Amino acid sequence: MAAQQGHDQAQLKLGYCCRDGIGLPKDKIQAYVWFNISANNGGVLNGKGRAGELVEEIRETLTSKQLETARAEVEHLEHLISTREKKNYTAIIRQLSQDGWTVTMKKDDDGSHNVIATKNGNTSISHAPNWRVAFISVWQQCEKWSD
Repeated sequence: MAAQQGHDQAQLKLGYCCRDGIGLPKDKIQAYVWFNISANNGGVLNGKGRAGELVEEIRETLTSKQLETARAEVEHLEHLISTREKKNYTAIIRQLSQDGWTVTMKKDDDGSHNVIATKNGNTSISHAPNWRVAFISVWQQCEKWSD
């Protein structure tokens, strides 16, 4: 599922589905969880956005016990998502390196995730809200130059 792979828009949409009961039973705890994860995904760079507003709206309707349960689920899922993302971008780094690219990555003070790949005078740079977006962008550009 895209939401579990770190895709913030899929996380936001899953939050709406949980909140509104679209395709699955209404569940305000799961809505809180997915809106929260979406809001945290690149939040420093682009703000919490609509997902952050929705987290606050739902938080006000949860009991302290429900909120505790939801926060634990957020922590658990964010750890799983982070582990999957690292595995995915490690595979991209490995593939680009095998193709002769030198890859560097850096997280800036503003929260942006930067990936730079260089090879034979070509440089691909991505400045993105999260590693998933940064690596996919650089990988796609490098693949075009491979043709």
